[in-house]
Amino acid sequence: MLILQNVSVDLAGTSVLRNVSAELRAGSVVAVVGRNGAGKTTLLRALMGLVKLKSGRILFDQDELDTLPPHYRAEQGIGYAPEDRVIFPTLSVEENLRLPCEAHGLSNGDIATRMSDVLEVVPQLREMLKAGPVRVWFRANVENGWRPVQITLGEFKSPRSDEFVLVGGHQDSWEGPQATDNAAGNACLMELARAFGKHRDELRRGLVFGFWTGHETGTMVGSSWFADHEWDRLRQNAVGYVQIDQPGCVGTSEWRTGSNVELRRMHQAVEHEMLGGRPIHWHRAAKNGDSSFFGLGIPMIAGEGAFTRAELEATALATLGWWHHSIDNTIDKLDWTAMQDHLRVYAGWIWEMATAPVLPFEFVSVADQFIERLNQLRIEGDPINLTGAIVRAQEFRTAATALDAAAATWRDRYAKGDVKDELPATIINTCIKRLSRALVPLASTARGTYGHDVYGYPRRAR
Repeated sequence: MLILQNVSVDLAGTSVLRNVSAELRAGSVVAVVGRNGAGKTTLLRALMGLVKLKSGRILFDQDELDTLPPHYRAEQGIGYAPEDRVIFPTLSVEENLRLPCEAHGLSNGDIATRMSDVLEVVPQLREMLKAGPVRVWFRANVENGWRPVQITLGEFKSPRSDEFVLVGGHQDSWEGPQATDNAAGNACLMELARAFGKHRDELRRGLVFGFWTGHETGTMVGSSWFADHEWDRLRQNAVGYVQIDQPGCVGTSEWRTGSNVELRRMHQAVEHEMLGGRPIHWHRAAKNGDSSFFGLGIPMIAGEGAFTRAELEATALATLGWWHHSIDNTIDKLDWTAMQDHLRVYAGWIWEMATAPVLPFEFVSVADQFIERLNQLRIEGDPINLTGAIVRAQEFRTAATALDAAAATWRDRYAKGDVKDELPATIINTCIKRLSRALVPLASTARGTYGHDVYGYPRRAR
């Protein structure tokens, strides 16, 4: 008999199981039913010793299990079959079925008996086994609940300012090697941190590197948590965000970048310098991947190699390679020469934002973007009087022209060494950041300042 007495379990400081008691008699079948997040999986993991009890006891045939390791419980015949697809893909069906029996030290006769029992339950396997090694696909329900995760961050500060450039990319991915998604991006983050670390004394602004957890498994929960948790600091001191995801895909011959419009002139200058005559495409930044900082008003850039239109049509529009999100995403899908090009481009973007006395933003293009969109809406919706909004947008363009001209003048003066006083740059940069805080949410979010967009929604809506 398996007995639970007042079992309680906490995960990450949150009470998940509270005083659970039960008696499971030999030969009985017991179903544990509950909504997502109710603690069903945690209960089973507690039985196996995979999570620590806060209080209570677990007894199996009068032996106390709550302090014993999982392998001892397995030796006692207590098994755990999680809903994940935890099979060994390189083993055959028969080998997967035999493995736990062999781990328990069962004789060949006992294993044959158990195999026969399995084949009685799933007779389709019998013919498949006769035909030789086969692959079996299982459909499983995904449990949606709270889980503790770890987010890896790296930072070095500038002695000259509390401002910083945020550089990030997701860490977790789908099952398989996932060389391009996003091991290559993580490698770029580490190499950029190493290279910029050698030149930290030359930076006017610091760098924060984020290896976002929960990209695939939590729908960007890592970067969105960071946005919420570090809200005040990001709002006050972050000048821009560079997202690195899926660089260096083999076979790409073009380049594409998504950005907020105020950064477009700067990053395209870097791209043309670093990429030579490669075709370059641009689109307005929208919710994609870990772009979780629009609500804060932080402008972003994300760019990578791209396939030609003909190549896309030959692969059913697989923009990230036919191997994307599959076990075929292996190291041979990386183009190492292209990785060098990506690093040069990323380094150029970061260097401009981290070293420029006056931030390399321009706002006339932002005003033009709003004027164009408002005029489109006025044509499509005459009952809505947008005349006043268009007039304001045009007034903003006039003011943006003056701001861009002043910023260009001071950039030139700092470049020539005519001025050492940092105050003019500080005043202009403060104005630039305040404008971005107001304009980026308008241009790139559906939820606004205090929400996170549903993945991909704004891109469809535009």
